[in-house]
Amino acid sequence: MEYLSRYGVLGVQMATESAVDRAGVEKNIEKALQFISWGVEASADYGNPVKLVVLPEVAIHGAPFHDNQEFIDAGVCVQIPGPETDRFVELAKKYDIHICVGSWFEVDPKYPAQVFNTACIVNSEGVILKYRKVNPWIPGEGATSPLQLKEYDEELFPVVDTPLGKLGVLICYDVTFPENCRQIAVNGAEVLIRCSAYMHPFTASGPMDWWTAVSRVRSIENLCYGIHVNQGATMNEIPPYSFGGTLACDYEGRVLAQVTEAGDRLLYTHFDMDALRAWRTNSKAHLNLGHLRTEAYTYLDKPIFPGQTLGPDDPITTEDYRQLSIQSRENLWGEPTP
Repeated sequence: MEYLSRYGVLGVQMATESAVDRAGVEKNIEKALQFISWGVEASADYGNPVKLVVLPEVAIHGAPFHDNQEFIDAGVCVQIPGPETDRFVELAKKYDIHICVGSWFEVDPKYPAQVFNTACIVNSEGVILKYRKVNPWIPGEGATSPLQLKEYDEELFPVVDTPLGKLGVLICYDVTFPENCRQIAVNGAEVLIRCSAYMHPFTASGPMDWWTAVSRVRSIENLCYGIHVNQGATMNEIPPYSFGGTLACDYEGRVLAQVTEAGDRLLYTHFDMDALRAWRTNSKAHLNLGHLRTEAYTYLDKPIFPGQTLGPDDPITTEDYRQLSIQSRENLWGEPTP
């Protein structure tokens, strides 16, 4: 495979309206396709043409409901791949780009009671990577984690080798768990893509600037580029939250570009993959991934959060997640003291 040494990256921060029906989903798809076209064409005369485009979490759905059954009953969920992804494949073909279409609410006939929060990457050939959110933002997010299913046997942290480098995807709350980023890095990822709906007060403004701090640290820990695209919605589109803060950073944690406000915004930067690979090849200091002393850590030997509690036909609700959270807390610290 011939790799591109340097290319443009476009983050599409969309203020997505919550879609309560298929018409709402269609409206958001049209907006996403239009924004991608505008962004690629507007950036065409920059030093490095755009080759990677990333959309945010819940890009075509917003967050109109909480529990899985509400999404299923409303008929707004999609299958991946499907006619919705086909439209982004056509756009990828037109512009010769890779698109992470953001995360969507996915249904799969193999798991009829479940709704997954799923992101995928497409190119001109079709869907080349599909990732299901391992750590839903519980208890507020009712999507099913693959780890909640008793006999789930699909790859949890896929990485795809492309001309843009090796790409891995995580979704929002996933990135607050260093283990997730570390696993996709060990799986080979050179570029960490995060689709997110990370709300205030935890975005790009003080005093709780978790968004920027965590994004930078994950790249430092794993020696990878990061493109972190957040929702642009405010309380007008996805009540009661507001978002913003989309950014890109390099493998030493430098912020390359950032949008600090909410709303519809396009972010452009470039990734120098030759520089990343030279750093990984030549550095002997701050080689965090290479200096990892795996034998020192035992905390993953015993499960903390209860997993594998569901069959494919067993629904899960936000209230179930609340109870599981209580159980996980007790597994970690024991019974609460008065």
